[in-house]
Amino acid sequence: MVFKETKVVNGRMDVCAESKNQRIVIENKVLSGLNGIRPEDNTNQLSTYFNWAKKKSFDPLCFAVVPNYRINEIKREIIVEDPKMESVYILVSYGDLADFIEAEFDKGMFSKNYTFYSLIPQIIDGFRNHSYSTKENLYARMFLNATY
Repeated sequence: MVFKETKVVNGRMDVCAESKNQRIVIENKVLSGLNGIRPEDNTNQLSTYFNWAKKKSFDPLCFAVVPNYRINEIKREIIVEDPKMESVYILVSYGDLADFIEAEFDKGMFSKNYTFYSLIPQIIDGFRNHSYSTKENLYARMFLNATY
């Protein structure tokens, strides 16, 4: 499987991984939402990426990675703006992603020859920074970190 960033119609997808038979779309939703509906074709960012990925793969896997404190907001936005994408995109919280990477790292599943091996703990911490259940908890942690 090859990971690459791919330019897609009027926007950029965060990550696309593909093999001969499969595409995986990973859309990162830290600060922005779905970025509205385009009236000319009644699509949004998620449906645009899904339709693009579907051209190569019958069943592309589509994920939206979302800070824990935004998961319900993004879920509601999908239901309101493009209900078809609710069954297409799997929402993954930053906390779940951090837990997964940490568990795999602890089990020794990453090769020590991996270019970014030494950065994995920092990557986990970066995901943990967005795993708070509310923005208030995030801001409180940021304040405490800034004062030490």
